[in-house]
Amino acid sequence: LRLIIRFRGFRAAYLYAMRAARTRSLIGGEYLQSAIRAFQFADNLNLVADFRRDCLPRSLALFCHLRRSGIGARHMIGIAAPPFAAHAWVDYAGE
Repeated sequence: LRLIIRFRGFRAAYLYAMRAARTRSLIGGEYLQSAIRAFQFADNLNLVADFRRDCLPRSLALFCHLRRSGIGARHMIGIAAPPFAAHAWVDYAGE
């Protein structure tokens, strides 16, 4: 997703992420935790991450991973002004 954002823009990356499969039922417990641990393991292998400014590509990647795992997560973006601040995160069942 980082490359899509860089070369094709945010809109293309967001449309790519939104095409990920999703489920309508709530999934929780060990299946959800297992999917999150798998993502965190892969994310820790990212040696070029700047965690202070990477919330958008990282949250989109987690969003895609969870949706492809059958977990109906939502991607969220919040913006505050002034002073300008923005943050992106993934929400599932209020968490």
